[in-house]
Amino acid sequence: MSERPVTLEEIARRAGVSKNTVSVALRNRPGVGEATRERIKTIAEELGYRPNPMLSAHMQQLRMQRPSQKSANIAFVYYHPNENEAFQADFLKGLWAGMKQRGELLGYSAMLIWAGKPGMTKDRLRSVLIARGVQGIVFAPLPKLKKHICFDWDDFACATLGHTVLRPQMHRACSNLATCLDLAIRTLKKRGYKRIGVCIDQGSDMRNNYIWSGALAMHKMRHQHWLCEAFIHQSPYDPAFKKWLKQEQPDAVVEAGSLGLWEALQEMGIRLPEDMGYVDALGNDDEASRHARVIRRWNELGAAGCDLVTSQLMRNERGLPQSPKTMFIDGIWKEGNTIRPL
Repeated sequence: MSERPVTLEEIARRAGVSKNTVSVALRNRPGVGEATRERIKTIAEELGYRPNPMLSAHMQQLRMQRPSQKSANIAFVYYHPNENEAFQADFLKGLWAGMKQRGELLGYSAMLIWAGKPGMTKDRLRSVLIARGVQGIVFAPLPKLKKHICFDWDDFACATLGHTVLRPQMHRACSNLATCLDLAIRTLKKRGYKRIGVCIDQGSDMRNNYIWSGALAMHKMRHQHWLCEAFIHQSPYDPAFKKWLKQEQPDAVVEAGSLGLWEALQEMGIRLPEDMGYVDALGNDDEASRHARVIRRWNELGAAGCDLVTSQLMRNERGLPQSPKTMFIDGIWKEGNTIRPL
């Protein structure tokens, strides 16, 4: 027969405080002094207290059934220098829409916070978040290359999207670029292409922790006979691109990043797919586009970031994690008229 579980009332009697104080302290919520919090945690550990997972799930269900409270807000924080131009990009709109929809489904209210606003210091940002009742933060990809976000993390559950936040280490949700590239290459191979050239955007490769070049190196080891040497550059308008085309003579190319490769091929008079196949491995779900492409599912990526934050809130976790984890979202194939039909 199992032992009777330790209750909050027992811990409160031992510590000489109220049951509510014990609950607040064990959930790392503000309102309890640090010394009292540590004393309560020590007593709880000595008594062998363990949270009841079924009760936590029940409380989460109750939160989902009632209107969102101010104390249950999550924020989508973005650092773009221009507030109005930021959401002209499809990827940022998709990330925000996915995060907001998932948050509201789980019973949280979601809000946008522009951290790139002039004069928005880390202390000012923290004050804004606390004033708006924010407990969880999803950080959008940074507009520049990898940077360090300086912030007081203790009161918030946090996660970031993509690889642009170099420090500190936190939970993150990312597009699985390795499988996106793999899907593009394997599809071209099935369509009968025998000289596949991958064109990697140097900036995108750096922003994404060199996943493009790392995934390509794996393919080169396994399938060297039908992969050309890669073109890794910042622009296909450099004379080096024409030299690469002449030297490698690919019968299909994969654009890994945002090089503007399709436009460059059009200007060179190369017909797609008559002269060469073309796949965009970083495509958007744009109905107007007719390119063959692998779609990065921005909505699902934003939802994944929300899941990482809300799961911490359900476990009463705040601050930076000791063991950060990364969640990958695979891309999906979208048929187009720039490669041979099946």
